[in-house]
Amino acid sequence: MDQAETYGAGQLPVGRKIGFTNKSIWPEYNIYASNWGYMYANTVLSLRENPTFEFNQRAMSLQPRIEPEVVLRMASAPSASMSDTELLDCVSWFAHGFEVVQSIYRDWKFNSAETTAAGALHQVLLIGRTIRPAASASKEEFISALGDVKVDLYRNQELMDRGGAKNVLGNPLNALRHLCEILENQSLHPRILPGEIITTGTMTKALPISVGDRWHTTLQQDGLQSVAHQGKGFESAGVEFKLREGSYPIHVEKSLALSNE
Repeated sequence: MDQAETYGAGQLPVGRKIGFTNKSIWPEYNIYASNWGYMYANTVLSLRENPTFEFNQRAMSLQPRIEPEVVLRMASAPSASMSDTELLDCVSWFAHGFEVVQSIYRDWKFNSAETTAAGALHQVLLIGRTIRPAASASKEEFISALGDVKVDLYRNQELMDRGGAKNVLGNPLNALRHLCEILENQSLHPRILPGEIITTGTMTKALPISVGDRWHTTLQQDGLQSVAHQGKGFESAGVEFKLREGSYPIHVEKSLALSNE
């Protein structure tokens, strides 16, 4: 995390993605365990500042797919032994957005170890408006409402799949605890640090992207809106994908400001 001179500012890890938390897609890939990988300063972006995302030809050759996810940012370090409410206290904000994943393996055929070696397939994370619990809401209410969020995923106005936060090990906070368990049982990588951004896994199938696609989500989240700060729940996400000449693997106009706002 401290290797700025070695890696360059754009390649510094700023968080982690958790892969294969949605067990409904395990048979499709013949993968039956979750994994994780790092995300970097130049692969974590604001969806509000990047509603159009530009691939180059080589990045498109990595067979990108799109995943609607729940994202969170750590205010303090979590641990697997914490209760749900204690984990919630460790989070400074939540958001809805897209992770774009990629495969260096032809036709998305791989085993579990290969997906981990490929950075858990991370390419870019696009984050929407951030939210946090309302001061007047109970922590239990917010956690329950978070797990009840449902999502419809559209490509070019056509409904492609339906899912929800319950697909992510029952609740995005369960995915966070699961990542803590993995890291606490190995010594190669540090445990989750304050300030890290965590994306918790796809709520639907991961679907292939083509140049010119416009993807968006609609959300059912009445319960979450009632317990979120200022009544603002997750913002529906939308992005258009275009092709450009540029450096590999992605072209970045603006990096996400990693703040509490």
